[in-house]
Amino acid sequence: MTLEPPIEQKRVDETDPSLETKSKNPPNPYATEGAVIVIPRTTFNYVVIGIVCLSVGIFLGATLLNPMRGNDLTFQNIRSAVEDVVTNSALSGQAAAQKLGQPINVSVDDDPSWGSEDAPVTIVEFSDFQCPFCGRFHRETYDQLRKDYEGKIRFVYRDFPIVSLHPNAEISAEAADCANEQGKYWEYHDLLLNNQDKSTGSDLSAFASQLGLDMTVFNQCMNTRRYQQEVAKDVLDANSYGVTGTPTFFINGQPLVGAQPYAVFASAIDAELAKSTKGETTLPPG
Repeated sequence: MTLEPPIEQKRVDETDPSLETKSKNPPNPYATEGAVIVIPRTTFNYVVIGIVCLSVGIFLGATLLNPMRGNDLTFQNIRSAVEDVVTNSALSGQAAAQKLGQPINVSVDDDPSWGSEDAPVTIVEFSDFQCPFCGRFHRETYDQLRKDYEGKIRFVYRDFPIVSLHPNAEISAEAADCANEQGKYWEYHDLLLNNQDKSTGSDLSAFASQLGLDMTVFNQCMNTRRYQQEVAKDVLDANSYGVTGTPTFFINGQPLVGAQPYAVFASAIDAELAKSTKGETTLPPG
């Protein structure tokens, strides 16, 4: 069984005006050259398993045969080594999947979403509330997608604040999560992206008040930085998927980078809907 080739999309490189990146000239993990290589998924899985077994064998051999280690070999040592190898192999597998044009198993975690969990297409966005290109996507494309594909897509927002460029992006993401506690995530999300020039602590409190939130609850959430680790986890996950700039989207696991025109998103979504209609399988979000 072979995998579907990736959705054709606009090539994005370091000069693309629709993408904000963490560094001036970041590598582009989504650019492709030449023909796409398609390999059987079973073969790919065997390669990963082989790497895991080989690494564990090398570790055990080096440990057992090293006279300087004495009796340090314990079950905990072995388990820790196996966990490290499996984790590194998983990350390597994600990178290999990108290079081969395969969809990536992107987790939706427990992040805010709208649309049915059973929708045939899931879009995961990694974004920064102060990123101007994320604001452009919100103004020019987001509302139209939500209107045109209602009932057909599930949209998940995950955080990727680039604090080196936007010092208030992280705390803005935490504020949105605090608003989510009171059922106002998407309203707060919209206020942040429609008012990107307002991101100070007083601005964030003003947005909460504007939405009628319980300010005692909201302020306690903010003061304790209740969602700091939640935002950090999103960033770690994004890094593991090769995300280097915002906004970055995964449409049923297929990467689409930058504030592309509406037509590019529509084409990618329609292609995935067509697969669903034909009964073809795509990689579901994790």
